[in-house]
This record gives sequence, C-alpha cells and structure tokens, in this order.
Amino acid sequence: MMPGSGRGRMGCSDEWSDETMDDERTAAVDRLDAVLAATGPAHHAAFIETDGVDPEWPIWYAEHVLADVRAILGRPDLTHSRLVWALVDCDDAYSAAAPAIAWHRFYAERFVEKL
Repeated sequence: MMPGSGRGRMGCSDEWSDETMDDERTAAVDRLDAVLAATGPAHHAAFIETDGVDPEWPIWYAEHVLADVRAILGRPDLTHSRLVWALVDCDDAYSAAAPAIAWHRFYAERFVEKL
C-alpha cells in the first residue's frame, strides 16, 4: 500500500491494521494460487495434441484467468497485456530462482506484490 494514498492495491484503507493487511494478502495469494493451479490442467487439456506445449502460453493463461485476477486483486483496470507481462515476468523469476514452492504459489505471491 502506498503511504497516504488512502487505498492499497487491494482497495484497503490506510486505517486497516498490519494484521488485517496480512490476512487480506494471504487470502488473495491463496485464491490466486487456486485459480492458477486449476488453470494448469485446463491449459494442458486445451493443448492435448501437443502434450501441453504452447510457446504462447502467457497469452492463453491471461485470457483464461484475467477476470479472476481482477476480482481477487480488486483491479478492474488490469489489462490483458499487463497480465501477460506479469506471467512472463513470473516465469523468468521462477526459472532464475528455482524455488522450492509450486510455480502457481510463486506466481500468486508475485501477483499480489506487483500487480
């Protein structure tokens, strides 16, 4: 949340406690994680003929999850192109970091942080 802005990324007031913000953030990450986790098999099914291989996967994913991401983050102004960029950015960061968490959790955390 930007200091003095009156609204955070998820539409939260400056008057909310840090604990409330942490709870809101965790809830948003959990919801995004679930959406992204469900989208993986949907993408694979859509590209079954290529065994899920799709070099333009960020475009497909963005189309598939945009409405959910907007709703979860309280960002009705989030554009398709911004989400495609965020997916590419997450993929690059995940590949570089090789974290010990599932890709969809990593992406969900970055979405809450950066979008």
